Amino acid sequence: LALLGYRATYAATGDRHMRLTFRSVTWANFLSASPSGMTVKLDAAPVSLFIGHNGSGKSSVLDAIHFALFGTAFRPIPKTKLVSWAHGEAALVTLEFDLNGVPFVVRRGIDPNLFEVSKAGQKLALPGKLIDQQAHFEANILRLSAKSTQQIVMLGKAGYTPFLKLDAASRRAVVEDILDIAIFSRMSEELKPKIAALKTDRTEAQHAVRIAETKLDTITQAEAKAKVSHAAKLDRLREEITDAKKEHEA
Repeated sequence: LALLGYRATYAATGDRHMRLTFRSVTWANFLSASPSGMTVKLDAAPVSLFIGHNGSGKSSVLDAIHFALFGTAFRPIPKTKLVSWAHGEAALVTLEFDLNGVPFVVRRGIDPNLFEVSKAGQKLALPGKLIDQQAHFEANILRLSAKSTQQIVMLGKAGYTPFLKLDAASRRAVVEDILDIAIFSRMSEELKPKIAALKTDRTEAQHAVRIAETKLDTITQAEAKAKVSHAAKLDRLREEITDAKKEHEA
């Protein structure tokens, strides 16, 4: 049995809430689906209830949605096993959802790899490599990570870890997603190399100061020795002059 609420309010920005509404998901040659594919409408009712025998494909709905959003199944299934290789065709998942009333379509495939995001019918230009595109999608469009999704949007025995059992970094990420304050972590990450560079500069400056102090101590000691030597020479010269005067007077 799988129970899926198609609408989730999951983040606050000031007085506004981020509203994610799932509309439909289609998957073809994905897990047990044939190349002709199958589509599940998710907005026909506030709650969708899937009932069937073990292995009938109930969890595949969650796997397909999670794969479309994050590139991995909801359950711990290796990516190589997501494709139904018996059919010899590419796997493709298409997810339609609204974000604050704006329609989005995500298409993600395997063999060949595919990741496309459309907003209000216009395909978005995602930056860089696939890993950069995914990071951009999570941070700037969906504004949810996989961990947070498994905590507040898609709950299930396969992918759920109680919040208090998450490691500190994951708990912080979930809270930042909910409160929409992930900017502080991103700022921290950007500042880390600058702080490291400053620490290196400080260490080098401290080393230069120690060298300068050593040189100064050496010069000071040499100057002190020179003064003592000079004073001794002056004393000897004065004695020689005094002796010479006495001999001259005699």
